[in-house]
Amino acid sequence: MKTSQEINKSASEIKGNNPLNGTYIANLEDIVREEKSFVENIKGSAKVITIGIFDLTGSTPLKLEHGHHLGTRTALFHNHICRRIIEEFDGAVIKELGDGILSQFDDPLKACLAAVNMIVATKNFTDFSTKVALTIGEVEEIKVNDAQDVLGSAVDRCARLIGHADPDEIIIDKPLEEVVNSFIKDFDSLSIENPKVIELRGIGETEIFKLNINGYQFKLHSLGRRTINEKVQFFQSATSEVIELGIGLKTFSGYFFQRRSEEFKDHVIELLKKGVNFKCIMLNPDSQIASTYSADCGEPDYVNDMRRSLDKLKRIKKEFQGMNLSGRFDIYIYNKLPTFHAVCVDPSTPNGKFFISHYMYETERAETPGISFSKFSNPELFEKYYNSIQQLLSKCHLHEPSQEQVKSNKRGK
Repeated sequence: MKTSQEINKSASEIKGNNPLNGTYIANLEDIVREEKSFVENIKGSAKVITIGIFDLTGSTPLKLEHGHHLGTRTALFHNHICRRIIEEFDGAVIKELGDGILSQFDDPLKACLAAVNMIVATKNFTDFSTKVALTIGEVEEIKVNDAQDVLGSAVDRCARLIGHADPDEIIIDKPLEEVVNSFIKDFDSLSIENPKVIELRGIGETEIFKLNINGYQFKLHSLGRRTINEKVQFFQSATSEVIELGIGLKTFSGYFFQRRSEEFKDHVIELLKKGVNFKCIMLNPDSQIASTYSADCGEPDYVNDMRRSLDKLKRIKKEFQGMNLSGRFDIYIYNKLPTFHAVCVDPSTPNGKFFISHYMYETERAETPGISFSKFSNPELFEKYYNSIQQLLSKCHLHEPSQEQVKSNKRGK
């Protein structure tokens, strides 16, 4: 640190060499003129893109309460996660804004999914929160000193929007909502709230929408078993796998034979055509556990119901095999004490989701309340249930058709 004598000496030298007596830079006017000329000669290109601002919340109080080191490292951590997620969805970081990120995307839906993943990542795996604002519009892309930048009203609008987002929120405006609304409906874990009108400084009245990640609160199905339409809607979005876990799968197997094909069976066939695999997991009706469970529930004929269900599933599997569908329809038999019913859709993808219903004492299975949640909303809980099912599958017997059935299928082709 300089002493007061050294500072005074330095100031004297500045005054001695500067006709303006040290108050201003001597060539201040030249600097302004040169920079004006430089800016006027910058060539840009117009482009319609989605602009996103990802902003760490509470960074200033964090620095004041816990010190500079923790505050700055948290901001760095936040921005590094943002950058990784933005790039995963083919976006680009335009520049860092201290404790935030200005980004751009050519695909508006991918911009929304990047925002969703950032909220999920920070909410579930960090001790801090973020918020996101997204808009779409025409900007001017420029390059200054080898650094890319974007200019335009869309950038300004996004900067105003972020001020209206709360922690863990994603705010979009009307132009972007009109573009992505129909695509967002393809994702069960996402929804767009009804708009509200706000006043944006320098812009005026603007409609804004919250892009919600469904499932932070579990969806409770308090009346028990869902309708056949609700069940179909739940698994209809599958792209890779549907798992049906139960005790006897009496209702599930019955849908193939007791309801019109267009109500249930046709939907399963369409998914199998697309290469979606179905795994049906049920209790072994010939096990001692099945007999004990049936007696304990006061349903002496339930073991025979299970055998009839298994026979129905075998028949439907044989039918599907004869259709040469891309996906598999497999039956797994377990010999463990049943604890819960589950429908799991696409567990190995980011869009995985569960419907879970735990068996309750002195309560009909059809009346047992259930909960549904997504992998987006509750990743740790999702993995616990999925791991439980994987462990059960590892101890299951995969039912395969007998050689006689295989020969019969071949003769029928």
